[in-house]
Parts: sequence; C-alpha cells; structure tokens
Amino acid sequence: LVQIYIKGYNVQAIERRFRNLVFLIDVSGSMTGEDRLPLVKSSLELLLPLLDPEDSVAIVTYASTAHVVLSPTPARERNKILDKIRQLQAGGGTGGAQGLELAYVL
Repeated sequence: LVQIYIKGYNVQAIERRFRNLVFLIDVSGSMTGEDRLPLVKSSLELLLPLLDPEDSVAIVTYASTAHVVLSPTPARERNKILDKIRQLQAGGGTGGAQGLELAYVL
C-alpha cells in the first residue's frame, strides 16, 4: 500500500456546495486480509462524521460482478450508510471495468 497526502487550501463552509461522493470499492478476493478491505471500511467510517448532512454518499462494489450497494443517500442517514459499509465482504474475481461503468452512472 502507498499513502499519499495532499494538502489544499481551506475553503470556507459558506463557499462549498454539497458533495456527491460515489465510493467504488474492490471487494474481490484480493481484498481479503486485515490491511485491505477492513482498512477501507474503517477509513469510510472515519470519513462519515466529516460530511455535511446535505452531502450524498453512494457505494458501488466490484468483484466478479459490480453492484450498487447503496444508491445516493444523504449523509444525515449515517446509520444506513454505516450498515452498508459494515456488510461489505471480500470474495470473488476482479471486474474493475464493470465497477467503473456502474459508479459513473451514479
């Protein structure tokens, strides 16, 4: 794994519009292991409290096939989003292209 840190300028809250976040997550068998999918899930859980209630979150996963796990959902529905994140499990092949296409639609 590679960690990259990017620091941008601070935007005042009144200038920022709501965000539409679509997370495309690899849940193939290669994501088995504590330093893979569980780390992604923990990272998403840490991100949720930082979102504004009007922000939108969607989750698309891919393994052998791609699936919309969570349609665009307001961040204020935090428990619903957390439930979907916690249900993610690794297994299957890797169908990344199909996942990208499905995420782009959202």
